[in-house]
Amino acid sequence: MKKTLFLIILFISLFTIWAILSCEQSAQPIEDKAEKIANWIQEKVNMGGYTGCTARVIERGNPGVVQCDLRFPAGTDTLTVRMNVKGVAESFAQAGRLASTIYYAGYSGSQSICEYKYDCYTGRVTEKY
Repeated sequence: MKKTLFLIILFISLFTIWAILSCEQSAQPIEDKAEKIANWIQEKVNMGGYTGCTARVIERGNPGVVQCDLRFPAGTDTLTVRMNVKGVAESFAQAGRLASTIYYAGYSGSQSICEYKYDCYTGRVTEKY
């Protein structure tokens, strides 16, 4: 009887310790990759003399949301802005699945011309306006 009671108490103790340890591991936060993605996009786009890209995190989480603004000089043709912004968005979409939803906005001076959205779940780029 003592041996059985000892084994039951030992089992309950070990189960309790295991349950506590597994809860602590699952409570660890998931890595937020949005900041890394924003910095990576800005670094890659601002090359070759172009410095008009600013990328920032607008919502943290898993997945995060990144806003990427591409600014062109005032008077730049709207078709040129659209094609460049769409090209940037599709290039990064083809690089592989990114762990954030990304909005790419194109500006001619201070005038907003277009916006494209990269959906991290589907891996597709869609035109917002």
